[in-house]
Amino acid sequence: MKGVFWLPSVFLLSMVIHQSVGLQCYQCANTDGKVCPYDATTFTSNSHDACITWRLGNGSIILQNLVSAADECTEEKIKFWSRFIDLYYNVYGGSVQCCYGDLCNDGSSTSHSAFVQIGNKVSIPGAAFVSDGSVFDILAQQPDNGNCEKYYDKISSDEWMPDILVPLAFDRASQTKVGVFYTKLGARNNNNDHVIVRIVNRAKQNLTMYSIKMFRVGSVSIHISKLEPQRNGGGFIQQDGKKTSINDVIQIGDEDIDEYQGFWISIKNDVTISVGKIGDKLIRPMVTYSDVLREGPEEPYYFGLTTPSGTSASFGVNCDMPGLHFPDTCVTDLDCEEYPMTTCSDEPLNRGLDPGTREKPFSEWMTGDTLLKSCWCKPGTVRIPESRGCYDPIRKVVTLRDGCFADHHCEHLPNTICTLDMEMVKYNMSCQCLPGHKPFEADPRTGLIEGCAPLTAEDKEYIG
Repeated sequence: MKGVFWLPSVFLLSMVIHQSVGLQCYQCANTDGKVCPYDATTFTSNSHDACITWRLGNGSIILQNLVSAADECTEEKIKFWSRFIDLYYNVYGGSVQCCYGDLCNDGSSTSHSAFVQIGNKVSIPGAAFVSDGSVFDILAQQPDNGNCEKYYDKISSDEWMPDILVPLAFDRASQTKVGVFYTKLGARNNNNDHVIVRIVNRAKQNLTMYSIKMFRVGSVSIHISKLEPQRNGGGFIQQDGKKTSINDVIQIGDEDIDEYQGFWISIKNDVTISVGKIGDKLIRPMVTYSDVLREGPEEPYYFGLTTPSGTSASFGVNCDMPGLHFPDTCVTDLDCEEYPMTTCSDEPLNRGLDPGTREKPFSEWMTGDTLLKSCWCKPGTVRIPESRGCYDPIRKVVTLRDGCFADHHCEHLPNTICTLDMEMVKYNMSCQCLPGHKPFEADPRTGLIEGCAPLTAEDKEYIG
């Protein structure tokens, strides 16, 4: 993105708001070091009736604000500003979207993929709930070149600090920083041919970096690279310490495959570095390393690609990022609104009653799968067969010792609670009296026991 963001200085000044009771929207512009929607703040206005989001063609958010629908949300205005984005940023597919509910412009619910950006250009899916036919399904069929904005070659560059650095992006779903690139090796030199991914801090300092090395022979390793001063003075020595590696996991050097291979890198809490292949979920890395001693750079922010002496390779950066999440991944409850009686959570709220909507039921999930949340049934509901929604099969209990699996099922019976009852075959729970209470007399007409009453002094004396 260009260094000067002219539009907000004119456009945003015309939309100055005062916080008051009214519509609430996110407000952010990618200027002065801000990154949308990561740095967005919320504002409320009773003089605006729409929230707006501007995006680049790859889905990156560049503006969030409050507007008057009659002024900025007409078909003519949306086409005008969308065309302006393409012309000003020299991109294709810029778009403007208006919505009309509180905080609806958070960047997660849109016909575009929900991209979140850190830095100037690179962007990734921000993991709003993605339904069938979404951009993820489309991008999964991407061409061999990886749909990247920029391609370049490196030949025996032997760089310590790559000359091209790409900002990592922040993924709201996994709460990690992520970068994606595509690469293919050039003509074979030897089995030591490899590409290097450097990860550096925001200040672009090169005294300590994470280095990921990807070899023609199929191995991947993670290193901590340092510049250390010589004891007798006279400059620095480059030190490279391998921390972990794995063999036979990639095919970037297969001479029969003349295609770019796509990879992602992720950083969790600025400490745990993972590497995976495009097509594999963020929770399925090839190799992971946790820098518990904090030897690497503080606050990793950029990644760059290079080659050692004797190796040639081609790279693609600023790429689409398909398949990093499950189709049912959500971030907030708003992402689950389309599906009845569900809420966004990292695990089921009704264990044993809700298998979830992924290929494998929750009981078969692997360690780490809960990193990406899903829309689970709310307490007291079960999954509708072959659906992403849920329903309440009980609604209310009308007599003591009837089956339940949430306290609200018993709320029509005074002084009762839903608790363990092994005689209830289906749910193993029923509505029972609270401690210190006794059942009502059964209704002589229906036989229903419709709640419980506090124990009297005589009852307590009898029990005692």
